[in-house]
Amino acid sequence: MPGLTKNLIFISKLTSDFPFFITFTNDRFVIQNLVIGKVVAIGQCENDLYVLKRGHHSLLYVFPNNCPQASFDVWHACLGHMTHSIISLLNKKRQLCVTSLLFTPTICSSCQLVKSHRLPFHQNDKQASHVLDLIHCDLWGSSPVSSNLGYKYYVIFVDDHSRFTWLYPLKFKSDFFRIFIQFQKFVETQFSFKIKAFQSDGGTEFTNHQFRDHLLNCGIHHQMSCPYTPAQNGRAE
Repeated sequence: MPGLTKNLIFISKLTSDFPFFITFTNDRFVIQNLVIGKVVAIGQCENDLYVLKRGHHSLLYVFPNNCPQASFDVWHACLGHMTHSIISLLNKKRQLCVTSLLFTPTICSSCQLVKSHRLPFHQNDKQASHVLDLIHCDLWGSSPVSSNLGYKYYVIFVDDHSRFTWLYPLKFKSDFFRIFIQFQKFVETQFSFKIKAFQSDGGTEFTNHQFRDHLLNCGIHHQMSCPYTPAQNGRAE
């Protein structure tokens, strides 16, 4: 909880781990050691919370041999999925108490998922039957250095059948729609074919209403790669 400004003590856990007797009244509380009968802490009620002052932080270490205990799996999770060797070292130095430190720790499903890798993408040798059946597209930018004419973005169109490539420089990302209209008119006139399918990633320049409505009106099927999977748009990438 980022907004939490207090460290909270679970009373039942405190009394089960240590021989403490705790008394609460409407304005104060008292923590007493049952073994020696000594009061180890006294606090006041402030804003509906019973506050343990900073000077009493050492009362939990009155009984070092009775430190809180938990299994390896619990400590592993509480310490941010720390390795078995480090938890074993902390246990030997009595920085924490592990009830069952196995030589072969159980497999943590969360660690397995985090450390897992994606399966490799295989080379795709498929090819469209005719020119303009499928156009691959990708927009790159912004460039850290502008060209002499002020271009900072570049869009590439690749014909899947011929692998012929067109590259257009852009000054602004918003110029893409105008460039696509220009490209579409040019290739459909030169080749006397219509663009049938358009392949791209999920960038905003490809998913805005203006561009999607244009593809819909032209009868062009829009294929998009999955998020964070640029390999699915490999021709243009």
